[in-house]
Amino acid sequence: MNEVSHPKVELDIEALIRDHFDPDWGSPYWLSRASSLSFDPLEDVHSLTDLIRFGPFPEEDLRTHPASSFVPKKFHSMIPEFIYSETGGTTGKAKGVYFSPSEFRAGFVDPFLRVCDEIGWPRGEKWLFLGPTGPHIIGRVLAPICREMDSPPPFRVDFDPRWSLRLTDRSTAKARYLEHIVEQGLHLIDKEGPRVLFGSPNVLQKLGEGMPESSRSAILAVHYGGTALSPELYRVFREELFPEAIHLSGYGNSLV
Repeated sequence: MNEVSHPKVELDIEALIRDHFDPDWGSPYWLSRASSLSFDPLEDVHSLTDLIRFGPFPEEDLRTHPASSFVPKKFHSMIPEFIYSETGGTTGKAKGVYFSPSEFRAGFVDPFLRVCDEIGWPRGEKWLFLGPTGPHIIGRVLAPICREMDSPPPFRVDFDPRWSLRLTDRSTAKARYLEHIVEQGLHLIDKEGPRVLFGSPNVLQKLGEGMPESSRSAILAVHYGGTALSPELYRVFREELFPEAIHLSGYGNSLV
């Protein structure tokens, strides 16, 4: 394998290792693992290639260890400023991590804003978000994005993906939960007149089907996320439900 030699990356890796393995100020999680390693991270890890020596990260630890245990102690006084994020729980109990404000912005806010600039996403418009808030990262991202886009704080309908996953597919309970979400969205559309929509394809489909034509044609932009968007449903959104809108889909996770 070729050695990675980018000088900035090399410097960042060494600083990262020092932060996490400093005997006094390192992260509790990595200090607890240090004795089980067959090498000394402070002496032996200097590059991206060297990180391979740690092997695959045991993701289950993100479910069972406190999020603060992954943060070097030297930064613990800053944790009140951090952003906490959890996964949706699709693969089991939720995993949780902290992001510093700069990490949060670089990972989740700035990339979205760059795409918005490239595709002409409307500025200064009201947004309606139908999706997970709470500990999920997407619920934390929208407020700063709206500020950067000269828009008011987003109107929100909270959709709990963990509860939805526990409901049997095609059951009355699942249908009623979706109906509950859509009813709230339709009320906000009628009351506030948002022109930007953000949600999962199945929720946005039901929402669009419940909107009058005048409201659908007023929508300027739609963002899809959370679940898969089929080519046929994408066509329905573009040609039938929201023909005047810019359409954008984006997918990621709450950990990176």
